[in-house]
Amino acid sequence: WRRRFTLHEWPRGDRVLLIMSFLLAIASLAAIRNVAFFTVIAAPVLRRLCSGQETAASTQRSVGRVAYGMFAAALLAAVLIVQTRWHNGGERLGWHPLSDSLIEAVRRCPDRLFNHLEDGGYLMWALPSRHVFVDSRMNAYPLELLKQSRDADLRGEYASLFRDYRIRCAVVATDSPLARRLERDQAMSRTYSDPQRTVFSGY
Repeated sequence: WRRRFTLHEWPRGDRVLLIMSFLLAIASLAAIRNVAFFTVIAAPVLRRLCSGQETAASTQRSVGRVAYGMFAAALLAAVLIVQTRWHNGGERLGWHPLSDSLIEAVRRCPDRLFNHLEDGGYLMWALPSRHVFVDSRMNAYPLELLKQSRDADLRGEYASLFRDYRIRCAVVATDSPLARRLERDQAMSRTYSDPQRTVFSGY
């Protein structure tokens, strides 16, 4: 605030960082995960404010045509690489999205939902009105809950977990111990299945 009358003398890049730091500071009040981004952006701004150096923007040299050409070449190369690798909907990059049919089966499922850790983010995006069991934000869940989720996923030990959390819908890997055990559970019925995922619904 004390330097507000000299900010116009800052180089354009420093002014952009200052504005971004203010925006990220506000965003950090809404979600703690934004604090890390704020810190990265705010550090050079604070150094600039504390240094007392006033470098006029007019003293900066232009990057020149060569730099712009290098940037354009790098951007073009990135576009071409992504376009080449993003084949068959990203399968060559390991992208296997959940099918629309599976999403519709989950939409019709009763609450509450059990899902794999890796599926949680996609389910939240595809069905924002549904609460997922876990997602890839490891620090958002107690360690004991993650252990129970892992035991259900890898060993099929689901009985106490489903009872404690009143699970009535489960999205599981088709070829997994959990799927095979749920097939034998008379309280659960299979409502959808494909080579990757199977949906079970309780009653």
